[in-house]
Amino acid sequence: MKSYLILIIFLLSVIFTGFLFVLNNRKSNPVTPKISENEIYFRKKNEELNQKLSGKSIDNPICMDSLHNSFYLSDLVKGERALIFHFSEYNCSVCYESEIQTLQTCFVDNTNSVIILCSYGEYHKFIVFLKTNQIRFPIYRIEHGVMKWELDNYDYPYYFVLHSDLTVSDIHIPDESYPESNKQYLEGVKRYLSE
Repeated sequence: MKSYLILIIFLLSVIFTGFLFVLNNRKSNPVTPKISENEIYFRKKNEELNQKLSGKSIDNPICMDSLHNSFYLSDLVKGERALIFHFSEYNCSVCYESEIQTLQTCFVDNTNSVIILCSYGEYHKFIVFLKTNQIRFPIYRIEHGVMKWELDNYDYPYYFVLHSDLTVSDIHIPDESYPESNKQYLEGVKRYLSE
């Protein structure tokens, strides 16, 4: 009887130790969230755009500020490179307005390394947008289609890093369905621009 009691205590202690081991492993190895097939496709599409367009030169369009002053895009890049966010009045307004808010949150201390380009057919619509939104970044109006590249065919706002020699890198088309991916992109570019 005594040996039977010792065996039961031993088995209970083994089971209890095993339970603690499993519980401890769950805490130390949190389950990483699975990425949906749609998000994998979204990330792959951005990677393909980067492979195709990074390192290529773009045109040097004329950009106009709110006071009707004109500048070439190359004149706006202070230093070696800048993050460009481009949207059109024809894009989803909620999409580009939420991206501008995210930009202002992420680049709160680094507003000189971001330039916003927006395409409005009529100059007064650009001014109305500026008065309606308080934007801390330099923002300029460019003509529709003046960039003459594939990204304008997607009908979405987009980002890219513009280098002083008018080559591009770090292209990203954000998607509101994947805010974490968009945030990771902006944080990565912010580190890159501060190097």
